[in-house]
Amino acid sequence: GDEIVPIEQASGSNSVVSVNWLGRRTPVHCTASGKVILAFADDAVLQRVLAQPLERRTPRTVVDRGELEAQLAEARETGFARTYEELETGLDAIAAPVHAGDGKVVAAVDVSGPAHRLREGGRPELIRLTRDAAAELSRRMGYRARRSIS
Repeated sequence: GDEIVPIEQASGSNSVVSVNWLGRRTPVHCTASGKVILAFADDAVLQRVLAQPLERRTPRTVVDRGELEAQLAEARETGFARTYEELETGLDAIAAPVHAGDGKVVAAVDVSGPAHRLREGGRPELIRLTRDAAAELSRRMGYRARRSIS
């Protein structure tokens, strides 16, 4: 509930720098994966995380509970979360939730890279690809999204 631990990683072919995140524990509130998992977490988990001081990792780390809650609500609505230099200066990320067959969010697909490549407001194709990859993993785990009837 308080930390994210990557268990699989792939590097792009034109990476400026490749960082091995495997097994590295990071706070949930300043990672895209953490935010998207927290957005869909049980209320008890969410309240426990929000009750603790939020560690500032960079000048852009969100440490205000109200701002974090608003970002989590937006992630629930849009199906993805983003970070802008919150864990490390110069690093941005996009993440989408992976659902188990029972609908519970059990993981996330995350795309991270240099801020100048993932700058705020840009790269809608990466958002789509991230959401599509998470949806495919969810489908393979037996999840069937509910469709709303309009």
